Amino acid sequence: MSDWKPYVDALHVSDGGRQMNAMLDKLDEKQRAKRFAARVGRVVAALEPSQRELLEMVVFERMTFAEIMRETGWSEPDLSQRLTRIEKRVRRLFEADR
Repeated sequence: MSDWKPYVDALHVSDGGRQMNAMLDKLDEKQRAKRFAARVGRVVAALEPSQRELLEMVVFERMTFAEIMRETGWSEPDLSQRLTRIEKRVRRLFEADR
């Protein structure tokens, strides 16, 4: 066992494996985050360019309805309808990408 002691100490397994489990949990969390990001990327890529552009305005640029209407010339009902369509499409694509 003495040959393994430096390795055991280095991995902090002597604490009942808590630190090792925490490291594995972090790795697992990072892997889940990578898979989720890839999934979101595929879903967004499957949207039409105009849908991606509107999604970008709302999510990343955090534009208000008024700002989007001013920039696009759309009415409020039209903008609302477009966002509802995007939301439904994103949900369908996300569910299909499992």
